[in-house]
Amino acid sequence: MFHYKDITSKGDGAVSAKSAVSGATAKPVPPRSRRRGGIWRWAALIVVVVAAAGAGWWYFVKPPVVVAPQTVAVSRGDVEQTVLASGILQANSLVSVGAQVSGRIEKLDVKLGDVVKSGDPLAEIDSLDQENAVKSSEAALASVTAQLHSAEAAVKTAQAALDRSDQLAAKGLVATADHETAQAAVGTAEAQVEVMTAQLQQATIAVDNAKLNLSRTKITAPSAGTVVAVLVDAGQSVNAVQSSPTIVKLADLGTMIVKAQISEADVPRVKPGQPVYFTILGEPDKRITATLLSIEPAPDSITTETTVSSTSSTAIYYNGLFSVPNPDGKLRIDMTAQVTIVLAQAKNALLVPSSALTASPSGKGYTVGVYDPATKTVERTKVTVGINNNVTAEIQSGLKEGDLVVTTGIARAAGSSPAGAPPGAGTRSGRNFAPGAGSLLGF
Repeated sequence: MFHYKDITSKGDGAVSAKSAVSGATAKPVPPRSRRRGGIWRWAALIVVVVAAAGAGWWYFVKPPVVVAPQTVAVSRGDVEQTVLASGILQANSLVSVGAQVSGRIEKLDVKLGDVVKSGDPLAEIDSLDQENAVKSSEAALASVTAQLHSAEAAVKTAQAALDRSDQLAAKGLVATADHETAQAAVGTAEAQVEVMTAQLQQATIAVDNAKLNLSRTKITAPSAGTVVAVLVDAGQSVNAVQSSPTIVKLADLGTMIVKAQISEADVPRVKPGQPVYFTILGEPDKRITATLLSIEPAPDSITTETTVSSTSSTAIYYNGLFSVPNPDGKLRIDMTAQVTIVLAQAKNALLVPSSALTASPSGKGYTVGVYDPATKTVERTKVTVGINNNVTAEIQSGLKEGDLVVTTGIARAAGSSPAGAPPGAGTRSGRNFAPGAGSLLGF
């Protein structure tokens, strides 16, 4: 160990030699410097201890940060329970007007879209054959009429001869055979009159048929309606021998019939008299209201030769029918209708989202979580639910307008907890964060 005084008492040369002799030996630290280093080490240790204590207090003692849950205010409005169906619009009546006689179309009096009244002319068929048939039948009728008159005259002649024979027979002046011949002649003449009378009736019918066929060459509207199809052209020949060819189709578009296809799963809940409304693709925001009239007892497949088997995977639909007025003609045949059948509805009711409801453990009734922003707690409340369409639910009792119901999963926990805290976090380190909150499911 070197003494400070010895080192400083020598010259530079001596010091350098001492340093060379000592080599790597460290320079001695004064006692004052050692005291300062110890103080700084203790200060650093104290800071670390304080920081660790603060972190522990923060984690184990400080209450958790309260986060408000997602809520929705109870409000008033209208709610419906409905059945959705796809429908097709049809005319109230659709008449196919055909030709009942054969011939060439001479003239068409209507075009597509024309509105006609009952009796208005639609088309005209060449009537020459029918006119000739009328003349021929009238001639035959005249011939039969003349023959009938002749037969009637023969009856009178035979009757006169019989009268004379009766007078002579009474005096014994005529032979019995001649008298009987006179009687037979009267019977023969009368029978001939009956034959000609029957032929006269047949001839009269033939004339009537010929005139009817002649009238059928002028095709008229059987009822009022709109021409929705013209199936022939002027100059075209039609043959009515085997089937009646259709000339035009008339539809009553003043009233439209909607055929809504209702799934077999929904049919038991649907009844005539229920309100319905529908929209069309061209006006999706405009509702057209009506009343369900009837439900067809069988699906459309009943009209085919082979009905759908009960084991088939094909969906079964039954047509629900209702009518709507169409004064402006916007509704047209075969338009698609998005139909809604209202099973139940409530007006100005208290409403909450269906997702906020939780079924009670007993399976009877529902509960909701009601959030109190003042205490930042969630109180489980039993409610009576009316209409529930799985989107919106009607609350009949248990809530009031303006209550905040929790719509997140926190409200569905099995115990009361502070808002934003995990389930079961009601107490921590001896602190209760939801005083008086009660059990969520303890009803």
